[in-house]
Amino acid sequence: MKTQLLFLLTLLPFLSFAQAPTDIVDIPDGHFLNDLILQGVDANGDGQIQMSEAQATTRLFLFHGQTPNERIDDLTGIEAFTNLTYLEVGANSIDSLDLSQNTLLDTLYTYGNTMSYLKIGSNPNLIYLDCSLNELMNLDVSQCSNLKYLDCSENLLEKVDIRNGNYENLSYFSIGCYYYNPDCNPNPTCIFVDNIPYFESHFPVDSTYHYVENEQQCADALAVEDFSLFRIDIYPNPVHNWLYIQGLETNAKIALYNLNGKQIIHSTINSPVANVELTSFDPGIYILKISVQNEFKTYKIIKL
Repeated sequence: MKTQLLFLLTLLPFLSFAQAPTDIVDIPDGHFLNDLILQGVDANGDGQIQMSEAQATTRLFLFHGQTPNERIDDLTGIEAFTNLTYLEVGANSIDSLDLSQNTLLDTLYTYGNTMSYLKIGSNPNLIYLDCSLNELMNLDVSQCSNLKYLDCSENLLEKVDIRNGNYENLSYFSIGCYYYNPDCNPNPTCIFVDNIPYFESHFPVDSTYHYVENEQQCADALAVEDFSLFRIDIYPNPVHNWLYIQGLETNAKIALYNLNGKQIIHSTINSPVANVELTSFDPGIYILKISVQNEFKTYKIIKL
């Protein structure tokens, strides 16, 4: 009996060592772990992050624009922070990020990484998203029904889905290229929306981008090889009374929208020239849409 007891006591340290704690969050990136410790997430001071410590955290600021040697490469472990409402991971070296478990986030900054994959998932709380200056090719925020601010500029986007059923809630949308990323958006991009006229009037984009409502419209837009619309002349702009459009093809359709997305002129033109009278319209900005078969382009018109 004494021999058996002694044997069990001898094994006890090894058995304890073999049973790794189950409440420790796996954080393989040392810079990420160090940031968490510096920000006081490690409440018990053991150099690790327990599940309870992660779940008690609501805000994380992980920006490393001024400290490039401390940039984070891997944000594995962020999924345990299920009560986060604010996350700033700008200016790191993260190339993939899954935030589908962080459904309480209302503010998210991921700009200035090398990110080619970003998964948001279903998050009705997300209001602010800045994922600019990355290498994203696809972005889906269709399950973020309360989104108000979206900056996805300076990326390599080919598809953006904003069909969240609450498009009028969006007050800022940027998908353009400026000067920070010379390889920005080299390919035509489909932007999936709930209401094309609304987005064309509120968030005009150049001819690289196509507002569409379904996959067929996207396929049609990307299949267009006749760029004759780019040779259309529209003048004068700004305009007082008459707007002249030259270079149209047969059966071209023109439509004019106000900034509320309401169509106020619609006509089919069967000659190379169209004259549009705007005399009675109120001064302001209007959106002119010209369509030829499956190709269309929008123009901002200023009425004086």
